[in-house]
Amino acid sequence: MPSPILHLNPDNWLQGKATGQNVSDGLWTQADGINPYVNNTENSSALGLLQTGAAATDISGEVVDQKIQKFIILSSTSIYGLGYNGDIYSIDSDVPTLADSGTGARTLTSLVNGFISSAGGTLYLYYIHRNGIGRWNLASTWADSWNTALTAQDVHPVHFWEGNWWIGNQIAVAKFDSSAAITASAFSPSARTLVTAISDDGYHLVVGTSDISSKPAGGFGNARIYFWVGAGSQWQQEWELPEPFIQNIYNLAGQLYAIAGKAIYTFNVSTPPRKILDLDSTHTTPFNSSSNHPQCNVTDRLGDAMIWGGVGYYISSFGKINSRTPSAYLTPLMLPSAATSIESLIVQQASKKIYVGTNNSKLYTIDLTVGGNISPNPVALSRWIDLKGTYNLTNLTFDFGFILASGDVLDVVITNQKNQTFTESVSFAKYGATYEVKLPTPLNDTKRIKIQMTWSGGNVRIYSLDLWGDKTISL
Repeated sequence: MPSPILHLNPDNWLQGKATGQNVSDGLWTQADGINPYVNNTENSSALGLLQTGAAATDISGEVVDQKIQKFIILSSTSIYGLGYNGDIYSIDSDVPTLADSGTGARTLTSLVNGFISSAGGTLYLYYIHRNGIGRWNLASTWADSWNTALTAQDVHPVHFWEGNWWIGNQIAVAKFDSSAAITASAFSPSARTLVTAISDDGYHLVVGTSDISSKPAGGFGNARIYFWVGAGSQWQQEWELPEPFIQNIYNLAGQLYAIAGKAIYTFNVSTPPRKILDLDSTHTTPFNSSSNHPQCNVTDRLGDAMIWGGVGYYISSFGKINSRTPSAYLTPLMLPSAATSIESLIVQQASKKIYVGTNNSKLYTIDLTVGGNISPNPVALSRWIDLKGTYNLTNLTFDFGFILASGDVLDVVITNQKNQTFTESVSFAKYGATYEVKLPTPLNDTKRIKIQMTWSGGNVRIYSLDLWGDKTISL
């Protein structure tokens, strides 16, 4: 008589990615585009189900034709996007327009960052480019060379702390104060460093650097992190990382994280960096595709998780997207495959959307309240799951969180340790409108399995999965 061997449910779906195929610190070894946090709200009927994230919507229209390097939120419906070659886009209710269209074409070299400030008494959008800082009064007055104190450089991270904006300025950190005055070198940790990331821990400015003073022909040196109180020339703490550079530093609920090379580290002023996650070449954050410097604006916060855009078309997260669920590493969202790298990203909490700029000069939005993306095909591939015995498998049962609907297709592959496989396509066309599908799984002498599921159509949402079989008798 077959007996239940394995039961997987939302508790397992929320575990995220494992370290490797044989390690049980997560369920999946691949789960790109799989998002159990769809509609992450109280009393949500979708939260916790195994499903895909939403498809990205291209809202570039005929307007966006530059790589957006930075998003700046003005209100719940209004966002600005800064284009690499000088265009500034006003994105109002997801409709982009060229903010400077009334003044004719404007061309700047390497517009890489910016911020909005009312320092000095007037609200301006300040935009940082290779040859200086420009500003715009959000109406019709533009000054592309408002300030030229910064060193000509393609990487200028910015961060707001203690009433001032702090700007990476090659080997130094510049200060933009409350009167709109700029000090080009407020803090300079070393003449050999390139400032690539800036954050804070509430008490210190936290500065990430690489041990070179400009982009080298042969690569980057060791990365370093400095803690500085915002005054004086001496830093209060210095940590070294065994990585070539630091792309981003992010303060998440009081804990500091650094994405450095192909890894994530956690640290604070008292505790040196400790690696907590290895990343591959497509899931780490990218270099600027034009100048080979780390992208400054591809990380943000989603719930109690850090979310970031990758070198590929993947958007990953680490932490608790919902504060009451386990911390996990996920890749819940994907862009169309034409977007080979992400240039900028921001979460608009009010509208529950993510805005993404890509290196093929596209502007996308992703709705966090819905799922259903199938392009490119999202795949969930489990690690090896130990069945705690040897079984002749008989059945695999799916319990769906929502009834199968027209167009739904889920391709399933079960592989055992002997490389024997079972393959089946679960679809509305074959099984109709049902909450449960039972599949025969004739795999004998099975000790461990991998489960692969590919979302090929519709919006299949799985509550649980049960595996049945007969235990074999060992002689």
